[in-house]
Amino acid sequence: MVRKYLEVDYSLKELENFRDKEGFLDLTKINFSYNKEARELRGNQNRLKYWTSFKNEKVLLKGEIKLDEISNYGIYAELIVEEISKFLNIPAASYDLIKIKDDKENIVKGVFSVLMHDENLELISLHDLIGEDNDSEYIDAVDYNFAINKLELSLKKMGYSSSIINKNILDFKKRLAFAILMLETDKHIENYSFVKDTNNIYLSPNYDSESSLLLDNDIETIQLLLNDYEALKEATDIANPRIGLYRKKEEGGLESFWKDTLEALIEDDVVYDYCNDILAHEIDMDKIFEKVEKKLKAELPSDVKLLAKYAYLVRLKEFQKIVKGLI
Repeated sequence: MVRKYLEVDYSLKELENFRDKEGFLDLTKINFSYNKEARELRGNQNRLKYWTSFKNEKVLLKGEIKLDEISNYGIYAELIVEEISKFLNIPAASYDLIKIKDDKENIVKGVFSVLMHDENLELISLHDLIGEDNDSEYIDAVDYNFAINKLELSLKKMGYSSSIINKNILDFKKRLAFAILMLETDKHIENYSFVKDTNNIYLSPNYDSESSLLLDNDIETIQLLLNDYEALKEATDIANPRIGLYRKKEEGGLESFWKDTLEALIEDDVVYDYCNDILAHEIDMDKIFEKVEKKLKAELPSDVKLLAKYAYLVRLKEFQKIVKGLI
């Protein structure tokens, strides 16, 4: 299917003229003629989500997700995780903050992400490759072993060589470990994708990270977490991935979804080395924030920086213990 786009007579560079003091590209100053054919049909249909061409530069416009009309800071998580990805040499989609009028003339905050692959190549979600896990015992999550085994089987059926299959599975495992470190709680099987070339297939850049670092909590909850360290630790400990497993203690597990998943991942020696040598080293989050602020030409809200930093540090401490075999 050929993708349709809203056509806008500005380049992405020219949009800088519309950046406001809070760092948002104020697209309310641009007239949009919404076309249903340009709407992204995957994912939450209750949010603004349109493919748009800015002088042939292709982006996906997305309004923020609100629960009961209460705001959160998920849109900032997209930009923070993008910069962390770059620091760790993980390919990632490029994000920016926007304000835009929806088709009912309401002003909506959100983000846009630049098209992250050649649109002539096919993008296949992990869901399309492995199907539904109808036997999963987990609510809103897919079993780790099911995902790995079905991915391998699907790639074999598509005729790829063992080396290509092994690389894709390894890259996926590394990406899942990164998602765990980022406290990513909505990286479901539609939010991992693979780019299919003529004779190759490879994991796409990282995208859709708005449910990371606890920043998708409503603002009232975020303020509570920042004023109660025990509550922050508890929230961090239950921030689980959407792909994983749970092992009882008598099975050698930790009885924690994210911790047991990480333990399973590092049973692969290459993934262990990646976690130990790369992910388990503390990132200077203040430098990450500086990069985001340079892009936005504005300061991030202080609560965004505090929560992202401390959620990351609490998770990192436990992540290191598991990788080192201390728990």
